[in-house]
Amino acid sequence: MGFMMSESDPHRAQPFPRPRPGPDAPILEAGGRHTIQLARATSYIEQNLASPVLTPQAVAKAAHVSRSTLYRLFGGSGGVSRYIWRARLSRAWSVLSSPEDMRTIGAIAFDLGFLSEAHFCHAFRNAFGISPGSLRQARGPDR
Repeated sequence: MGFMMSESDPHRAQPFPRPRPGPDAPILEAGGRHTIQLARATSYIEQNLASPVLTPQAVAKAAHVSRSTLYRLFGGSGGVSRYIWRARLSRAWSVLSSPEDMRTIGAIAFDLGFLSEAHFCHAFRNAFGISPGSLRQARGPDR
């Protein structure tokens, strides 16, 4: 934490307010065990986005933490399930933006753990304000 000068007394240092992380960033105490636990959890999530059974219980087991600790680690980002959801949608955005990826939208949805193409398309449009098909069309000509 940094320090700034107090407006009422310029010689007295006041702590800077701690910046609030974005909606996707879990809130953590700086350093230590929590950082390692979060790194294990997020790594497991990223490596298993395609699994339709990627659950908080599976993440907790892989990160070697209790479910309550896991929920605490991801509390600032809306929870573990929400983090997984956003990670899948973010990966879908990247894939759909890539002219090199020629899979169908349905294949991308299933490959990212969504159980139906319709559900994926609805979630994607709600998250980004554009349909997966419109994003793909906007990326330009396929190579």
